[in-house]
Amino acid sequence: MTASEEIREVDENGTTIVLGGDVISGCFFSVVGLPEPTPGVVYVVARPLAVALAMSGQARPDVAVVDRLVRDDKGTIIGASGFARIVSAPIGQADG
Repeated sequence: MTASEEIREVDENGTTIVLGGDVISGCFFSVVGLPEPTPGVVYVVARPLAVALAMSGQARPDVAVVDRLVRDDKGTIIGASGFARIVSAPIGQADG
């Protein structure tokens, strides 16, 4: 898949999940190139990009990361069984 290609999947609720697409870059607190929110679309991005959004106070409900990795018997990642959203919590109010 090239940087400009994308895969779109529609889940059972009719939400479009975008995998791939244009290269989006993020460096700590600066995120460049993430499309504006589109109703019914969830952008699947790299975890560091989602963390950068959350840490800069720009976490978005339409941004998700791959979660619940599936591994083979050798421990190699072979897939994932879900998605997650990275959100920020005020200092002292994080779970854990």
